[in-house]
Formats: sequence, C-alpha cells, structure tokens
Amino acid sequence: MRTAPITSIVKHLNQLSSVSAVAIALTPPWNSPEPEKPLADLAREAGFAQVSASHEASPSIRLVPRGDTTVADAYLSPVLRRYVAQVAESLPGTPLYFMQAHGGPARADGFTGKDAILSGPAGGIVGAVRTAGWGGFDRIISFDMGGTSTDVALYDGAFERRYETEVAGVRLRAPMLAITTVAAGGDPLAILDAFWDRIGHVHLKVADLDRAVRFYRDTLGFTLTHRMPGAAFLSAGGYHHHVAVNTWAAGSPPASENDARLLHWEFVLPTPDHVSKAASSLRAAGFETSASASGTPVSADPWNIRVALVADTSATQPII
Repeated sequence: MRTAPITSIVKHLNQLSSVSAVAIALTPPWNSPEPEKPLADLAREAGFAQVSASHEASPSIRLVPRGDTTVADAYLSPVLRRYVAQVAESLPGTPLYFMQAHGGPARADGFTGKDAILSGPAGGIVGAVRTAGWGGFDRIISFDMGGTSTDVALYDGAFERRYETEVAGVRLRAPMLAITTVAAGGDPLAILDAFWDRIGHVHLKVADLDRAVRFYRDTLGFTLTHRMPGAAFLSAGGYHHHVAVNTWAAGSPPASENDARLLHWEFVLPTPDHVSKAASSLRAAGFETSASASGTPVSADPWNIRVALVADTSATQPII
C-alpha cells in the first residue's frame, strides 16, 4: 500500500473543522483487518475523534450495506460516547452495561453507535420474555407501548433476529431483534392529518430533546415516528418525518445574530377553529402566546423560534 498519498489525504481531512469522524469501507477481503487497519491507524494518528472500519463495524459481504453501517456507526458513536461518559460520571466506580439492539449487554467501553439503534425496544422484548417466563409462558407476543412508540415482537421459544434492516431511511447490516415499531403518542389536536403531504422537511438542532418532543408532539400534535440516541423524528399523517430534532451539536456555542438560522415559521391549519385549539394547547402547556397585528396567534418554541398559527386560505398553500 502506498501510504504517502493516503497520509496526505488524511491530514487534509483533519484540517477541515467540519470533519471529526471517519468511516472506512474497502472492497474484499471483507472479513480481514487488512487493508483497512493501516488506514484506520493513520486516521487515528492524525487525530480524528472517531474512526469506524467496516471489518469491525459490519464484517460481512456486500460493500454497500457494509459501508452504510460503518458510516452510521461513525456518525452515532461520538454522540453515544458522550452519553455514556455522562452516565459513568454520575455513577463513579459502578460497572456499566448497556442493552444492544440484538438483545445482549455491552460494557460501556464497547458500546457502539450501530448497536445502540433500537436498543431500547430490544430491552422491552427481553424484559417481556423474562417476565412471561416467571409466569410459565414460553411463547408470547410482546406489546411495549411507551411515550414514543409501540413495539411488537414475537417470541416462540427463541428470539427472532434480523441481520439487515432499515431505520429512519438508513440501511444497517447488524444483528437486531425482530421488532415491529408503530408510531404512538402525540396528535392530541388531530389537526394535521389532512395536510401531511404539504409539509416540507425541517431539521433542527436543539439543546434538549425531551423539551423539543413535548413542544412539537404533545403540544402541537405531531406524531413521534422514530427516536434514536440524540434524535427524534416527527410527522403528521403517517409520513416518515416532517420535523427532525437532534442534540448532535451538544456543546457547540449558540448561534449568533450573524449566523444563518431559522427565526420564524408558520403552521397553516385547516380552519380558524383548529388555530384556536392549537393556540389554547400552547397556552395550556405554558408557552406564552400573543396575537400579531393581524390577529394571528404567535408563540415560540423552547429555543425562541417564533411559530405563527394561521388558517388555510387556499387549496394549494403549503402548511409550512
């Protein structure tokens, strides 16, 4: 392997402030650390905070899904590592184990991004099986409904697993318990269903995921369709997502007055009655709501993005 040009490329990437993680996926041999390991070592020596290599993240044939999995691991692992560090700091001297998507535990220092996706629902089926076993049942259908999703799984004397799946549009080749997730919770106003196909995609970086979910789901009526470490996806009308919120920029300085950012947006609701109900929901949740000069209710999300509620006046006007 000619390391000189590769070293130059790695150093150049490391000089870019926007690049902090590297994913490496090369053609066969897929089950051997060569030739990926030398590249991973170069990237680590260059100072990258996260380096994921496919022979470790997803040692399997077929380059594209192996590469997709490795990219997801490189993207999520730094976020997960910060979370694990916070838990460890709160519990000094305590051995920590985390549930993985395939249903088994991982030590804190071995918990990776690709294995954290849907690890919560995996814990649900594992707990259901253990609880059912105490009652003498070894064949069950688990129904795990929480504030974010309803997760259903079959246990017929053994756990069923999938080895390739798609989560929030990301293809993953990693063992996961076979769980079917159905969106649940939210939609207290039931006002967005008729307008879901006229919403664009908005991705917001927020400081507190739970507060964002309470605002957009519990107060404004979106449905939470997916949740993963540091991110939540919300929609209306059964679409995969219209609004995504994430804390992946945690620790970054707040946007300044000169930075490009979202300052204001409008939610166009079916009728004035729906507008009135939405405004009442905001007030009941503790969000200050006032009227603009035209009488339009105006509030703000927890990060002071102004939200105006207006009634639909045409058949073609978009909701956002």
